[in-house]
Amino acid sequence: MIDKILTTVLEMPLGSQITAIIVLGYLAFKGIIKIPGFGTKNGGNVHAKCGNFDSVINLINNAISIYQKTIRIKYIETLYEQMTLLEVVHEDITLKMLADFRGLTHDIKDIRNYRVLIKNMEHELKNLFRKWCKENHFTQRTETEYLIYIKEKLQLIQKVITARLDDEFVDYGVSREDLRADNIKHLIPYIQDKYTKIFYDFRDISASKEKEVKKLNESLTSLKSK
Repeated sequence: MIDKILTTVLEMPLGSQITAIIVLGYLAFKGIIKIPGFGTKNGGNVHAKCGNFDSVINLINNAISIYQKTIRIKYIETLYEQMTLLEVVHEDITLKMLADFRGLTHDIKDIRNYRVLIKNMEHELKNLFRKWCKENHFTQRTETEYLIYIKEKLQLIQKVITARLDDEFVDYGVSREDLRADNIKHLIPYIQDKYTKIFYDFRDISASKEKEVKKLNESLTSLKSK
């Protein structure tokens, strides 16, 4: 009985499945749809206390629980772990950029203004990374494809950093050309290493979460046989 009820529901898109299961449980409880072992009397279910009713209710609760876990992993936990990792990397990059800048000037006001510029730059980069993480195609590429993907992203990141520095750079007591030369020598290799590693860490996080989702989907499929 349960197998027949769930066959169609399990073939629906994820969001539709959740709604269908909840509605199915409600209609079965009210007796609006006919499921062996159910009946209605004055709008209620005359078998609400029988074992068959309990089995359907337990099935619905288990399915909803699995869906909730799946959604949380796919759309909340994965992104949260990736963006938390990015925050750590950006803290390291901030310290690196400030340390390099202090090697060019010791003016406190200039250093504070440069810190604001860095934060604006990292905010723009954070929005880009969030977009890439939401797309979450990290595990869908071959190793060669992923290397090309990372290279393309690194080029875009470098353009964002350069554009931000060009647009917001003011007279810090350091010329833009001196800063550019220093960044090429010290900063660019540093951020390339940092961001290359984080893309591989993103992929590892995605792969781990996908395994969790796969196990949950297998648990959901196994409900059909109960």
